[in-house]
Amino acid sequence: MIYARRAERLHLGLLLVHVIPEDLVSHGNPEYRSVHDAIVGLLESEAGRARELAQAVHVQTRLVSGETVPVLVELSASATMVVVGTDRMATRDDMEGRMILESTVSCLRARQIHLSVSERFDSADAPARALAGASQGAAILVVGSRGLGAVQHAIMGSVTQVLPLHVPCPPILTRPAG
Repeated sequence: MIYARRAERLHLGLLLVHVIPEDLVSHGNPEYRSVHDAIVGLLESEAGRARELAQAVHVQTRLVSGETVPVLVELSASATMVVVGTDRMATRDDMEGRMILESTVSCLRARQIHLSVSERFDSADAPARALAGASQGAAILVVGSRGLGAVQHAIMGSVTQVLPLHVPCPPILTRPAG
């Protein structure tokens, strides 16, 4: 946690921010609350770690909805120092991904009791290959597309363009409303 110690040396406050894409879950869905709570817990855990290492630093946290780059641009306008990323290994991302997956699946199972839902977390494989592997034996594969690539207005993203050719079951490709 080099950034906390540097903030202490420079007599700066520290704001830890996590940006959650608005299209990940909408605020009206029950899944949003569980994802929100999981990420707030991760932020508070990291803030506690920063406070232990740099006790003179005023540490705050903020969870923001939106797209990462515009949010960071806005927040950095008044910042003395901006640190993007983390000094921890990728296992942190895996933990967050697992928490989001578990909370989303449990909410889906609670709301759709007649639906058989399988979950599989795979951060080692390419997304399209992981989804194709996970769909083995499935009746259907539902995949969301954010369309955030170079051509934002394209009908499908790069992963969803590859899937129909490689999955053994019918895929349903969805996009956020609006």
